[in-house]
Amino acid sequence: MLNQVEKVVLGTMDIEDENVIINALKNGYEIIDSAEEYQNEKIIGRAIKHYLNETHHERTDLIIATKISAHSVEKNQTKKVVYQALENLQLDYLDIVLLHHPSLNFEATIKAYQELLTLKKAGLIRTVGVSNFDKDMIKLLYAKTGCYPEINQIEFSPFNQRWDRI
Repeated sequence: MLNQVEKVVLGTMDIEDENVIINALKNGYEIIDSAEEYQNEKIIGRAIKHYLNETHHERTDLIIATKISAHSVEKNQTKKVVYQALENLQLDYLDIVLLHHPSLNFEATIKAYQELLTLKKAGLIRTVGVSNFDKDMIKLLYAKTGCYPEINQIEFSPFNQRWDRI
Protein backbone atom coordinates (compact mmCIF):
# COMPACT_ATOMS: atom_id res chain seq x y z
CA MET A 1 0.00 0.00 0.00
CA LEU A 2 1.22 3.46 -0.85
CA ASN A 3 1.03 5.81 2.10
CA GLN A 4 1.67 8.98 0.21
CA VAL A 5 2.62 9.90 -3.32
CA GLU A 6 4.65 13.10 -3.39
CA LYS A 7 6.33 12.73 -6.73
CA VAL A 8 5.87 14.10 -10.18
CA VAL A 9 3.88 11.71 -12.35
CA LEU A 10 4.30 11.21 -16.08
CA GLY A 11 0.91 10.87 -17.71
CA THR A 12 1.26 8.84 -20.88
CA MET A 13 -1.90 9.67 -22.80
CA ASP A 14 -0.96 10.26 -26.47
CA ILE A 15 2.70 9.29 -25.97
CA GLU A 16 3.83 7.22 -28.95
CA ASP A 17 7.63 7.52 -28.59
CA GLU A 18 9.36 5.43 -25.95
CA ASN A 19 12.20 7.98 -25.82
CA VAL A 20 9.82 10.45 -24.17
CA ILE A 21 9.36 7.99 -21.30
CA ILE A 22 13.05 7.06 -21.11
CA ASN A 23 14.03 10.74 -20.93
CA ALA A 24 11.42 11.45 -18.28
CA LEU A 25 12.74 8.59 -16.15
CA LYS A 26 16.32 9.77 -16.61
CA ASN A 27 15.24 13.22 -15.45
CA GLY A 28 13.69 12.14 -12.17
CA TYR A 29 10.20 10.93 -12.95
CA GLU A 30 9.49 7.84 -10.88
CA ILE A 31 5.79 7.33 -11.53
CA ILE A 32 4.38 6.31 -14.91
CA ASP A 33 0.60 6.67 -15.22
CA SER A 34 -0.89 4.65 -18.06
CA ALA A 35 -4.30 3.32 -18.99
CA GLU A 36 -5.80 0.62 -21.11
CA GLU A 37 -7.54 3.31 -23.17
CA TYR A 38 -4.23 4.96 -24.14
CA GLN A 39 -3.23 1.86 -26.13
CA ASN A 40 0.50 2.46 -25.59
CA GLU A 41 1.44 -0.02 -22.86
CA LYS A 42 3.84 -1.90 -25.15
CA ILE A 43 5.76 1.33 -25.81
CA ILE A 44 5.83 2.04 -22.09
CA GLY A 45 7.01 -1.50 -21.35
CA ARG A 46 9.90 -1.20 -23.82
CA ALA A 47 10.85 2.17 -22.34
CA ILE A 48 10.86 0.84 -18.76
CA LYS A 49 12.91 -2.19 -19.76
CA HIS A 50 15.41 -0.01 -21.64
CA TYR A 51 15.70 2.42 -18.73
CA LEU A 52 16.20 -0.31 -16.12
CA ASN A 53 18.81 -2.06 -18.26
CA GLU A 54 20.68 1.13 -19.11
CA THR A 55 20.71 2.72 -15.67
CA HIS A 56 20.81 -0.35 -13.43
CA HIS A 57 17.92 1.04 -11.38
CA GLU A 58 15.67 -1.53 -9.76
CA ARG A 59 12.05 -2.16 -10.67
CA THR A 60 11.17 -1.15 -7.12
CA ASP A 61 12.48 2.37 -7.86
CA LEU A 62 9.48 2.98 -10.10
CA ILE A 63 5.75 3.18 -9.55
CA ILE A 64 3.76 1.94 -12.52
CA ALA A 65 0.04 2.64 -12.64
CA THR A 66 -2.64 1.67 -15.11
CA LYS A 67 -6.38 2.08 -15.33
CA ILE A 68 -9.17 -0.28 -16.44
CA SER A 69 -11.76 1.27 -18.77
CA ALA A 70 -15.46 1.30 -17.90
CA HIS A 71 -16.04 -0.51 -21.20
CA SER A 72 -13.86 -3.43 -20.06
CA VAL A 73 -15.56 -3.42 -16.65
CA GLU A 74 -18.96 -3.71 -18.33
CA LYS A 75 -17.70 -6.60 -20.48
CA ASN A 76 -16.37 -8.42 -17.39
CA GLN A 77 -12.77 -8.20 -18.66
CA THR A 78 -11.03 -6.74 -15.62
CA LYS A 79 -8.70 -9.68 -14.98
CA LYS A 80 -7.96 -10.06 -18.68
CA VAL A 81 -6.98 -6.38 -18.93
CA VAL A 82 -4.68 -6.65 -15.90
CA TYR A 83 -2.93 -9.72 -17.31
CA GLN A 84 -2.62 -8.00 -20.68
CA ALA A 85 -1.15 -4.90 -19.03
CA LEU A 86 1.42 -7.05 -17.20
CA GLU A 87 2.40 -8.66 -20.49
CA ASN A 88 2.49 -5.38 -22.45
CA LEU A 89 4.47 -3.57 -19.75
CA GLN A 90 6.78 -6.59 -19.30
CA LEU A 91 6.22 -6.53 -15.54
CA ASP A 92 5.62 -9.11 -12.81
CA TYR A 93 3.36 -6.79 -10.84
CA LEU A 94 1.65 -3.41 -11.10
CA ASP A 95 2.05 -0.86 -8.35
CA ILE A 96 -1.33 0.77 -8.88
CA VAL A 97 -4.43 -0.35 -10.76
CA LEU A 98 -7.45 1.92 -10.86
CA LEU A 99 -10.93 1.67 -12.30
CA HIS A 100 -10.67 4.57 -14.79
CA HIS A 101 -14.26 5.81 -14.53
CA PRO A 102 -17.32 4.46 -12.79
CA SER A 103 -19.41 2.29 -15.11
CA LEU A 104 -23.08 3.07 -15.57
CA ASN A 105 -23.57 -0.53 -14.45
CA PHE A 106 -22.41 -0.11 -10.88
CA GLU A 107 -22.84 -3.82 -10.13
CA ALA A 108 -20.19 -4.47 -12.80
CA THR A 109 -18.01 -1.83 -11.15
CA ILE A 110 -18.31 -3.58 -7.79
CA LYS A 111 -17.44 -6.94 -9.37
CA ALA A 112 -14.42 -5.42 -11.15
CA TYR A 113 -13.26 -3.84 -7.90
CA GLN A 114 -13.55 -7.20 -6.12
CA GLU A 115 -11.50 -8.81 -8.90
CA LEU A 116 -8.78 -6.19 -8.44
CA LEU A 117 -8.73 -6.93 -4.72
CA THR A 118 -8.32 -10.65 -5.53
CA LEU A 119 -5.41 -9.86 -7.87
CA LYS A 120 -3.87 -7.78 -5.09
CA LYS A 121 -4.05 -10.75 -2.72
CA ALA A 122 -2.33 -12.81 -5.42
CA GLY A 123 0.55 -10.29 -5.50
CA LEU A 124 -0.08 -8.97 -9.02
CA ILE A 125 -1.20 -5.54 -7.81
CA ARG A 126 0.19 -3.54 -4.89
CA THR A 127 -2.46 -0.80 -4.64
CA VAL A 128 -6.09 -0.85 -5.79
CA GLY A 129 -8.06 2.29 -6.36
CA VAL A 130 -10.45 4.28 -8.48
CA SER A 131 -10.33 7.31 -10.71
CA ASN A 132 -12.93 10.06 -10.93
CA PHE A 133 -15.33 8.47 -8.43
CA ASP A 134 -17.67 10.57 -6.33
CA LYS A 135 -17.83 10.23 -2.55
CA ASP A 136 -21.15 8.32 -2.69
CA MET A 137 -19.68 5.81 -5.16
CA ILE A 138 -16.74 5.18 -2.84
CA LYS A 139 -19.10 4.67 0.09
CA LEU A 140 -21.07 2.14 -1.95
CA LEU A 141 -17.89 0.27 -2.93
CA TYR A 142 -16.99 0.04 0.74
CA ALA A 143 -20.50 -1.07 1.72
CA LYS A 144 -20.37 -3.89 -0.85
CA THR A 145 -16.75 -5.00 -0.35
CA GLY A 146 -15.64 -3.85 3.09
CA CYS A 147 -12.59 -2.24 1.52
CA TYR A 148 -12.04 1.42 0.69
CA PRO A 149 -10.05 2.29 -2.44
CA GLU A 150 -6.50 3.19 -1.52
CA ILE A 151 -6.46 5.93 -4.15
CA ASN A 152 -9.07 8.11 -5.84
CA GLN A 153 -7.21 9.77 -8.69
CA ILE A 154 -9.12 12.89 -9.68
CA GLU A 155 -8.60 14.80 -12.88
CA PHE A 156 -8.09 18.44 -11.98
CA SER A 157 -6.92 20.85 -14.61
CA PRO A 158 -7.73 24.29 -16.03
CA PHE A 159 -10.21 22.49 -18.28
CA ASN A 160 -11.79 20.20 -15.67
CA GLN A 161 -12.24 21.49 -12.15
CA ARG A 162 -14.39 19.14 -10.13
CA TRP A 163 -14.35 20.80 -6.72
CA ASP A 164 -17.14 18.46 -5.61
CA ARG A 165 -14.71 15.55 -5.90
CA ILE A 166 -11.85 17.28 -4.11
